[in-house]
Amino acid sequence: MLKRFIFAVLLTMLLANVSAYIYVLSPVEKRLQDNADLPIKYVQPAETIVFQIDRENGFRLWDSAIISVPWKNQLEVLDKTLVLKLEVPRDEPESVRNVTITLLDKESGYKESFNAAIFIKHNLVSASLRENFKECNTNEIAAYELVLVNESLAKHAVRITSSLPKQWFDKLDIELEPKQTKIVTLSINANAPGSREFSFYVDSLLFDKRFAKLDARIRVIPTLLGKFTASYFGLPFFAFNLMPNYLLNALLSIFR
Repeated sequence: MLKRFIFAVLLTMLLANVSAYIYVLSPVEKRLQDNADLPIKYVQPAETIVFQIDRENGFRLWDSAIISVPWKNQLEVLDKTLVLKLEVPRDEPESVRNVTITLLDKESGYKESFNAAIFIKHNLVSASLRENFKECNTNEIAAYELVLVNESLAKHAVRITSSLPKQWFDKLDIELEPKQTKIVTLSINANAPGSREFSFYVDSLLFDKRFAKLDARIRVIPTLLGKFTASYFGLPFFAFNLMPNYLLNALLSIFR
């Protein structure tokens, strides 16, 4: 009897030491005990936080989840992980929102929770140009390097436009991964000679927000072929707007 009692006590202590836990893989990696806090720094309104959680938790297997706020969410149960996608409302102000996420093992009815302290902050995407001046020949490509930085723990999509004519630069959509710095090449079709100041714009595709207005300059050197074709791509920056002038300039350039 004494041996059985000791065995029961040791078994109870062993089970207590290997009790269930919550292993969060993303957006930050951390092993949590029941009711622990998990800071999420930072995300923006309209972004989607992706929680990946290891399904194995000691002797149990998480197969369901409940959240404490009425935010849009989606749960996907994979072989080894739970994927919970939680969308921050578009009109959410800068604040810290405490969201309790409860995980369940349906077979045993066992559940544990953790508190995600979500730090909501604006302007987590920034942009800059490595060089803001380029020079090229007519009908060549001028390449500007744009540096995009996403400080959020969630993905964000942006659209890049400019004040140039669409024949020169139309638009470019870019998706930024969490905590990513990305260098993007912006190709300008320099179709007419002259010098010009213009701007690139970086706008959010998730909500109405302009992250950056970047001023730049370009100088396009005239060529013989460019003088004939410039009128098809918009007027040169400093030229008459009649085709005879283009032809005359082209002929005179032969004797220069």
